Amino acid sequence: NGIGVHFSQAGGLVEGCLIDNNIRIMGGMDSYGAGVYFTSFGAEVRNCIITDNLANFGGAVYMPHGGSVANSVLARNYASQGGGAYCNWHQSFFYNCTIVGNSAIYGGGFLSSYGGTLESCILYHNTASLSGPNFYQMGGSSGFACYNSCCAQTPPGSGNITANQLLKNLGGGDYHLSPDSPCINAGLVYRGTIDLDGNPRVAEGVVDMGAYERPGCYYVAPAGAPSVPYA
Repeated sequence: NGIGVHFSQAGGLVEGCLIDNNIRIMGGMDSYGAGVYFTSFGAEVRNCIITDNLANFGGAVYMPHGGSVANSVLARNYASQGGGAYCNWHQSFFYNCTIVGNSAIYGGGFLSSYGGTLESCILYHNTASLSGPNFYQMGGSSGFACYNSCCAQTPPGSGNITANQLLKNLGGGDYHLSPDSPCINAGLVYRGTIDLDGNPRVAEGVVDMGAYERPGCYYVAPAGAPSVPYA
């Protein structure tokens, strides 16, 4: 398990990496977390791109005992259950992640068998052949919630929006926010001081949803005494 990254004990940090094209499928056997496998709570993946991974459970990320993923993109991953991520522990956290274009039979973007918390994330444009294109709560699992996040399905939690997040070019793999995205200045909790591009995490006083912060706009008065929004 964990062909790309396997946290074998508590703690640990993987930062600024591309975790791509790992495959963990075995006939007659279960496989977990082809991209990242978290053995225990305390490990973190930060500012990473996790794409095109394949496993039975948790194509990009599998969290059996907690951990956190921050300022990262999980895209184009596949699993039977939990194409983007599979969580079965309440101390599993995702901060400012963009989870898009993943697919599964159950839970294309995210599957919770127990727990899982998303803060200021984008969970959109994922697919499932049977149930839960963006998220799936197995057996009505408890503990799963989204806060100040963007999801096509209305998730448990508060402060969430369902409007299209308006990424620049989903099909072309550009997951930055368009200038008119409703995800700009719509997040709340964030982790770290920089986004996935290395830019300041908060540009206009309120954090954006997703892995990329939209740069702030600055208006300059051409002449005369400036007034808001000019400076």
